[in-house]
Amino acid sequence: MRCTMFLLVLTAVRLALAPAAHASGPDRMTNPAPGIITLTVDEAVRQALAENLSLRREALALSQSERDHATAFNRFYPGIDATGTLSRANSTVSDDPWSVSAGISSSLTLSLPMIQQSRRTAHARTQGLLSYERAERALRRDVQQVFYAILLRERNIALKRQTVETARLRWERSVLEYEAGRVSRYAMLANRVAFERQRPELANLEDGYREALADFALLLGLPRDVLLELEGSIDIEVGSLDSEALIAAHLRQRTDVRQAALSRSGEELTLFMERNRLAPSLSLSYSYSRTNSEPFSASWFDDFDRWGTGGALSIGLRVPLTPHAPASAERTARANQRDQIERSEIALVQTIRAAETEIEQLVRRIRRGLDTLEVVRLNRELARTVWQLAEVEYDRGLIDSFELRNARLEFEQAQLDVLEAELRIKSAVIDLEYATNASL
Repeated sequence: MRCTMFLLVLTAVRLALAPAAHASGPDRMTNPAPGIITLTVDEAVRQALAENLSLRREALALSQSERDHATAFNRFYPGIDATGTLSRANSTVSDDPWSVSAGISSSLTLSLPMIQQSRRTAHARTQGLLSYERAERALRRDVQQVFYAILLRERNIALKRQTVETARLRWERSVLEYEAGRVSRYAMLANRVAFERQRPELANLEDGYREALADFALLLGLPRDVLLELEGSIDIEVGSLDSEALIAAHLRQRTDVRQAALSRSGEELTLFMERNRLAPSLSLSYSYSRTNSEPFSASWFDDFDRWGTGGALSIGLRVPLTPHAPASAERTARANQRDQIERSEIALVQTIRAAETEIEQLVRRIRRGLDTLEVVRLNRELARTVWQLAEVEYDRGLIDSFELRNARLEFEQAQLDVLEAELRIKSAVIDLEYATNASL
């Protein structure tokens, strides 16, 4: 009777734990609930490229630079102004001290720096394109790495659920054996403790999984209340691992290297514009005006001669002399700009060397990861064998529950080591693709 009642209690406990065990994670993937968005890694990347808020901000900045480039010719528009004036003289011999004038004027100044400004606008547009490309590739990298990290969490949760289920079954069996007098009460309670310890660990893993999904949804530009389900696996596909060949083929295509080279050319353009300030500038202006000196003493249009005509066409040439003076601000600015060019050249060399080092380190990391993966996979199979043997010896009474639990923990850790080794390699491959600006 006592045994029957206890089994009923165990059944109730099992039913109570069932919803929590299947609330999230990999078990949902077989029967996804309505309203859940299922994404592969490629779909996640496309979603992020379309909706990520940071990338949309970069797109707006790029749109501004492209608009400036497309309308760069407007700096050659002459300035046109229309004027109208009503004035009253303090002393005048006329009966009407008021006067009215209206006119239109136009002016345009042409100089070499003004012409070179178009090149600066094109340079700014190229910088915007590179910044957007770099942000886009960084977003691709981040989405892929987070995607596979969440897959690792799912597999870890699945393994933990198997461990919890095994501990629960062992506890239930020890209860029956205790009722039958085949095991001690100590052994039965030890199995229960082992089971109870697994439950909060599983709950913590599931909480971390849900938080990671929420952060991932934010990265994808999705609402915070959306439910995500990831579909895929961590497949290790490694192409060429010749660092010298990768550097020779892809180094110059890196966005940071191109940005450093573009920065150097921008400094050279600035120096060229400073030198152009020494050249003369041409000013063109034209004005036309009509003036009525007695607007209120008679009708405006009864006598056309009442209106006086004025205006002028002028052409001016300005030759700057101050920039030629020793220690002038312009001469100092040119000297400083030459130093700035040298600094940008040094920065380019540093960027290239850092890029070469990064590619070499990533290649070594992948190679080391592949070697480690072979070892941890072998350790996993050994740990599996040890655990299976421990199960048999425990059933025969040759070892106690602590030795069995240690064998199970070693196998669980070995499985986790394999998953983490796979993720490290996958993450390094993604970093290498980002570092070479190419798909490997």
